[in-house]
Amino acid sequence: MHERREIHRAYYYPIEHQEFETHSNIAILLPGQDIQEIGMFGEIAKYPAGREVLERADSFLNRNFGYKISDIAREGADPDILGQTQYTQPAVFTLSIAIHNVNRHHRDKDGYRTLPRYMTGNSGGMLAAVMLSGATDFEEGLWLSAMRGKVMQEHGDKTPTSMVAAITNEEVIRELLGREEFEPLDLCLVNSDSTFVIGGPNEVLERAIDVLASQKVKTKTVKTDRSMHGRYVRPAKPKFSEVLRQVSFKTPIIPLVGIHTGLPIGDTQGIIEELEVGFDHTFDNTKVLRFFDEEGVHVISEVNKKGTFARIFERTLNAVATHKLKAVGVGVGAIAIAGVGLYEVFTRHNPQNHKR
Repeated sequence: MHERREIHRAYYYPIEHQEFETHSNIAILLPGQDIQEIGMFGEIAKYPAGREVLERADSFLNRNFGYKISDIAREGADPDILGQTQYTQPAVFTLSIAIHNVNRHHRDKDGYRTLPRYMTGNSGGMLAAVMLSGATDFEEGLWLSAMRGKVMQEHGDKTPTSMVAAITNEEVIRELLGREEFEPLDLCLVNSDSTFVIGGPNEVLERAIDVLASQKVKTKTVKTDRSMHGRYVRPAKPKFSEVLRQVSFKTPIIPLVGIHTGLPIGDTQGIIEELEVGFDHTFDNTKVLRFFDEEGVHVISEVNKKGTFARIFERTLNAVATHKLKAVGVGVGAIAIAGVGLYEVFTRHNPQNHKR
């Protein structure tokens, strides 16, 4: 299949000292495409723990796919190349794991053995969540992410497509998609009760944007080179299913919550089913948010320095939360680019922290 380096499957959350373990009331959300940008590894590479992940990713991708992700995303590189899904997906995966490794290093250095209570991911971010939950090792997770992007690039529908996010209500979106002229469009993601992502052929999407603008609905183009989670990637699904069955998934150490059910995934077959369904069906994050609220999760921490989903989720949390549930965007290590670092989230928001 590919060159694989066996490592302890809890490498990024070492749990060998069982007496110091405790699960926090923090859920971690891993982002998908749209966070990529030229120079995205510059900040994280300043940290040895972040640089280690980037170097391992470069070495693995160069051996197995013929490129280094640090070259694709370096300052001065072509953003259109980074924007190709075959490169975007492993780039986002690598950044998510690097941020986590830096934060784990900070927490471990100070003696904290706290684990997240739940892991989940938005779109391709679910692959990073699967890895960080302990269900794959790093190289296998990276291979899966790179292959997911590759099969989409090579076997997806060749119609030029894109996606746009709209801040509105479900009724407006359903009415729009119900029109015959907009039948080629898919509802790709439901990020909150007021943020929806639609995708499809570029010319049809442009007309839809004009209609939404006439209704004073704000829209934003999503940084992807194609429409995801719908009919335009569906032709690639059989190939992706073949890829999934080459991976030796393990039972997660940290509970993994499925986007499509809004419930913890109980076994390795459940992981495969979640990733298969998520490949070409609408991603609805609201089920997960409601589950976290019911479970008493205190903080939903997004691993994305821009905190995009954290801001979006605040709107839904205000509507569904029965207790004081927070959403925060986190940056690199304790730098707190978006206001609070993941390390600080664990040490400030978790009253159960145990020190060695």
